[in-house]
Amino acid sequence: MSRTKPTHADRQALVAQLSPRDREHLMWWGIARGGARAKQALNWVTSLRDVILSLQSGPTDAMASLFWLRLKNTVDEFRSAYAPQLIVPPTDPNDPHEANA
Repeated sequence: MSRTKPTHADRQALVAQLSPRDREHLMWWGIARGGARAKQALNWVTSLRDVILSLQSGPTDAMASLFWLRLKNTVDEFRSAYAPQLIVPPTDPNDPHEANA
């Protein structure tokens, strides 16, 4: 019996069936197993959330500036970690180093 690899849509459908608590556990498990990159991304999101909460309780110019810095760095972190990377084909197909790359 051959097993096919589940598609992204299949995985999303499975996650949608989980309870909110199980989804949260799955997210934390993914971060814990995701290495330093996932933890760094979570740190930026947590920091951004803290600044937003501070702004909601008492907006100041300093916190507004900090918000924009945290937002930019959070977006940059996710862009560098998760955005699709451009794949450049080899310029010389006869070069074994380029073929391996």
